[in-house]
Amino acid sequence: MPPPRHLQLFLIVFALCNLSTATESTHPRFSFGSGPNLVGTNVGAETLFTTARGYGFESGGALITRPDGVESTGPFYFSATVPMEGNYLVTVIFPPRTDATIKAELRRLVIENVCVPIDAPAAARTFLVNTRSPKIAAVGDLQPGAVHLKAPRETTQEASAWDNVFTLEFNGAHPAVSAIAITPAPLSAPTIFFLGNSTVCDQSKEPFKSWGQM
Repeated sequence: MPPPRHLQLFLIVFALCNLSTATESTHPRFSFGSGPNLVGTNVGAETLFTTARGYGFESGGALITRPDGVESTGPFYFSATVPMEGNYLVTVIFPPRTDATIKAELRRLVIENVCVPIDAPAAARTFLVNTRSPKIAAVGDLQPGAVHLKAPRETTQEASAWDNVFTLEFNGAHPAVSAIAITPAPLSAPTIFFLGNSTVCDQSKEPFKSWGQM
């Protein structure tokens, strides 16, 4: 027998409260839905991202708010401002009836085909996302600088790969989300750099993709 709905909501709260010790109140934690006892900043389907707010959904997603999260019949995007570039540990909690794939930043595949049946408890997945900025900080005697972005491609079509906004794309047959927690990754987390041509870069539009991106 699956756990009752109120117990599933409790499991969502319990999972968020028991993330790694790196998860503190100073790090972004978001909950989605209209139910009680959800942990973190509550974000409704109508909450759109603005620079002033620092988090929200990107426009264009046909979202529906449920007690245990938000869902859609098509892809949608959630964005949040992060304080600096680097690696972030992300935990996403999926409600029942989810069939989703997640891509981060500029369509980098991070989680594929998460299926949570309608009679199952909520499911959690954790993954790493790297964010970067064109700004180059001063080091020792070296003066600060910046990566020269190629306009308009890197400044417009691929701008999500170079800003201080963390973006997740929820796709799949039935994308849905209950909660998201974002924390700085441990310093031991590796960063892998690819050097090559279009077969390794982050392609910005469907149906194009690279093996490095996937």
